[in-house]
Amino acid sequence: MTNDGDAAVAVVTRDDAVPAASTTGGRPAPRLADRWAFVAFVAIAVVSVPLLLRLGEDRWFQYDEWDFLASRDAGSLHDLFEPHGPHWSTLPILVFRAEWYLFGLHSYWTYQLVCVLSHLTVVVLVRTVMRRAGVRPWTATAAALPLMFFGAGEENIAYAFQINFNAALAFGLVHLLLADHDGPVDQRDWLALLAGFAGLLSSGIAVTMVVIVGLAVLLRRGWRVAVLHTASLGAAYLVWYAVIGQRGYESQNASDPIEALAFARTTIAAGFGGLAQVPGLGWALGLLVVGGLFLAWHHQPWSQARKVAAAPAALAGGAFVFVLITSFGRVGFAPGIERSTRYVYVVGTLLLPAVAVAADAVMRRWRAAVPVLVVALAASLVGNVQDFSNERPYSGEFLAGYRNLLLTMPRTSFADQVPRGVRPERGLAPYVSLGWLLDGVESGRIPPPGDMAPGQRATAEIRLALQEHPDHRPVDCETVAGPVDTTLNRGSSIRTRRGDQLWAGYTDSAGADGFVLFRANVPVVAYAGPLEVRVSSTPDGSVELCDRDGGPVTVRSGP
Repeated sequence: MTNDGDAAVAVVTRDDAVPAASTTGGRPAPRLADRWAFVAFVAIAVVSVPLLLRLGEDRWFQYDEWDFLASRDAGSLHDLFEPHGPHWSTLPILVFRAEWYLFGLHSYWTYQLVCVLSHLTVVVLVRTVMRRAGVRPWTATAAALPLMFFGAGEENIAYAFQINFNAALAFGLVHLLLADHDGPVDQRDWLALLAGFAGLLSSGIAVTMVVIVGLAVLLRRGWRVAVLHTASLGAAYLVWYAVIGQRGYESQNASDPIEALAFARTTIAAGFGGLAQVPGLGWALGLLVVGGLFLAWHHQPWSQARKVAAAPAALAGGAFVFVLITSFGRVGFAPGIERSTRYVYVVGTLLLPAVAVAADAVMRRWRAAVPVLVVALAASLVGNVQDFSNERPYSGEFLAGYRNLLLTMPRTSFADQVPRGVRPERGLAPYVSLGWLLDGVESGRIPPPGDMAPGQRATAEIRLALQEHPDHRPVDCETVAGPVDTTLNRGSSIRTRRGDQLWAGYTDSAGADGFVLFRANVPVVAYAGPLEVRVSSTPDGSVELCDRDGGPVTVRSGP
């Protein structure tokens, strides 16, 4: 008899899979109840697609996504296998390249849709693990809902780039489910290895997933089969690393072991907290897991317990493996990164099957615990939905302005003067060059900007015409008290001293004013001109003006 998890993911199950322990008073539960639980789960998953897209509707392309859009070529083996950070990202690159070809930048939701579907695939597979581990159908469906709407891990749902994490998790779970059977090596194991390799092609999360599969197979089938499922994929990863992958590790920090352990502890706590949602209940959830797993497995003979325990136990152990691997190289990378929603998502996903097994065992033993756990589930679900509305660094009007800025730059009057290799927005779009933007406009894949606030076009023009150039070495510059009006020719430069920030204002042909701020002590070069600007610095107002030959720039007027 197969369970509804088998129906959901037929490719990863067979009739000799561990049956779900759906019993009431020792009697098998009706198959109709199993089916209705699964139908309800599927219905909620289908409805969740537009809801999740709506919850993430205020996002647009930024940071890492531009690497796959603007820096990679699907026809180049180098571009397909070069790491993004420390991640082997061949499959996500291919997905982004296909979407760029089909949709360009005309919509972000089409990119998000792929991420949402990959997320829901993870949820389906996690529920399948629960059912394989003996969790009753309705309990498995209920336990999967907080993960389906996991606002604590919203990056992996709303940020299209996170398809790389989701794909590695999904392929890793398929690898686990296919390898989780008794008997000698058969066709399922070879399909499992193929899924594991696809995970390696998705992101570094796959390394953790391979370890998880190795632990589960070791527990259930012995060390020889475990070596098959780990050594071959480990060898493939080492070949990639030796040929090209080590470039992604050159910028990684060498973490102190004590700091790494503190990072790992904080991330695990954040994972439990994301699942519990109620302050202080994360620790209670951890205690529930320990006690519930003991109730679920202690009375079973080892031959049976290892079958149902292998997958959820390995996944829970894998959560600790993941945070330890992540901590080395990420400690100090950015403030609060140990609580990053992308990491909370992974930890929560890996812990959830063990949580479900424990909760189901407690409810079997004490019916009085059912309403308590139902209330906890409701709090988790409501809290996670609310987490989607948490304030993010870049959203709302700021994100709309950034979008219009980037889409306007290749359409300004200065676009034909500025070199194609200039990257005009190094903050949120560090991989985007002006040449790529111009080509995108010509191909029709980059749309015109939307409604623009007064001054946005002027800001786009001056942001494109003036660029920071740290290697520029002006000499014999004149220091003047600002603000001053001046005309900058192509090649002229301006900068500040003593840690003051540089301010440059500009009025476009329509009479609208725009401005841009630059870092202190970094030369700012005019790539287009003549450019009439007002320049100053904060807080004292003095600024250095240098012509392209190193001589002083003529100042037309004072304050």
